[in-house]
Amino acid sequence: AVDHALNAEGADSSALIGYCQGGTLAAMFAARFPLRVARVATVCAPVRFSEGGLFRRWFDPKYLDVDLTLASSERISAWLVHLPFWWLRPSIKTRKLTGLARSFRKDGVLEQFLASELWNSDHMDMSRGVFRTWTGDLYQKDLLERGLMVVAGEAVHLERIAQPLLVISGDYDPITPPSAAEPLGDLSSSQAATLLRV
Repeated sequence: AVDHALNAEGADSSALIGYCQGGTLAAMFAARFPLRVARVATVCAPVRFSEGGLFRRWFDPKYLDVDLTLASSERISAWLVHLPFWWLRPSIKTRKLTGLARSFRKDGVLEQFLASELWNSDHMDMSRGVFRTWTGDLYQKDLLERGLMVVAGEAVHLERIAQPLLVISGDYDPITPPSAAEPLGDLSSSQAATLLRV
């Protein structure tokens, strides 16, 4: 995708921004291909998975056996991947529908609600390899921060990120607390690293 964008624009390097899992992937890409990334920004993106909030607790090896989970299917179904997000706030559906019932006649409220629901329901099955890596290697073993994460046969070292870096974290993010996102600034070698907690 980066190559396609660079070719389309006739550019030598890109600016990457990624949210949550996409931010972790953007950081890994910037570390692996520093000449192709001019600057990078991450938004609520975990890099210290040992601090990964409730997901880290739920994905702990004593509660989640990755091999057992993967034994039954070639892919992890979208509903199972999304289930932990609902566990974070089990009453969210009721609250959203109550809010809609109270204000659906206001201009734009119904359109906003439907767009949000479409986005929140747009899930895909996850391949076994991605599930094993994301849950086992990152959440359970914290390989990325330790410099032991391997992608395509190459170790990912976050200190190779020397580009200007913006790390945005959320004060009340139950999925990626600041303690999971903000270490990227220190793990990188960027002389222009900015942390922004909102």
